[in-house]
Amino acid sequence: MNKKFLLVLVLVLPLLVSGCAQQQGARETSKENVTEEKAAGGKEKIPVHPQASEVDVPQKFKQMVPEGVTLRAYDVDASVSDLASWYEDKMSKRGWEKKEGAGYTGKKMSIIVWKKGDRGFGVSIQTKEKQFMEEYAKLFEHNISQTYSGDFTTVKSFLSPES
Repeated sequence: MNKKFLLVLVLVLPLLVSGCAQQQGARETSKENVTEEKAAGGKEKIPVHPQASEVDVPQKFKQMVPEGVTLRAYDVDASVSDLASWYEDKMSKRGWEKKEGAGYTGKKMSIIVWKKGDRGFGVSIQTKEKQFMEEYAKLFEHNISQTYSGDFTTVKSFLSPES
């Protein structure tokens, strides 16, 4: 009887342990780094790239953004195209509609705007070298990702005034 119990223990215990480890791994990967943003009177959980470090933006740069729009800036060790693809994937999965014609996509800079109801979210991604304000660029070590959230019309007109 002891041998049967030992045999069952030896065969079943590894299965139980590996099943628990897989479930724990699934739980950990489902956690996503997000920030809560005010967007047109509501709050929305906005994804933050896993390689992003938030940078404290000086007030004089925040004042360039329209009233009612929240600006956050991140130093990100990822390419402009990888960041743009990452945001496009995450935002569409959260029910945001990418607004074609509102924004710009290039090798050293991308601007993308999304809409969800009357809420707007935009991201401006650029290489440090592309940043025209040298004083602002000094705040970053890698590429720059700036997010804007608020009323859709305000966010869109700020990020793509000609569209």
